[in-house]
Amino acid sequence: MMDEKYITKLESQAQDKIKSEAMRVIKAVQTQYDSDIFGFGNMIYKKDPRLWDKLEPQWDKTFQSLSIEVKPKVNILNSAYLKSN
Repeated sequence: MMDEKYITKLESQAQDKIKSEAMRVIKAVQTQYDSDIFGFGNMIYKKDPRLWDKLEPQWDKTFQSLSIEVKPKVNILNSAYLKSN
């Protein structure tokens, strides 16, 4: 079993790593592939069709400049493990 401070530190480090990797992938898709593979446009359409009507004609350019926030949450539920010799 790991102590609570170590678990909290490990969760934080995992969240930071997930966030940086997700942001790296998102930026690559925005700049190199120019494709909304995440479905952000579809989410906008479903939440606010009128806004989508305004954004749709220039969506390719808008998608490239979107500011995206990633908020990962990691919870370590069980820190016990077995070690075999």
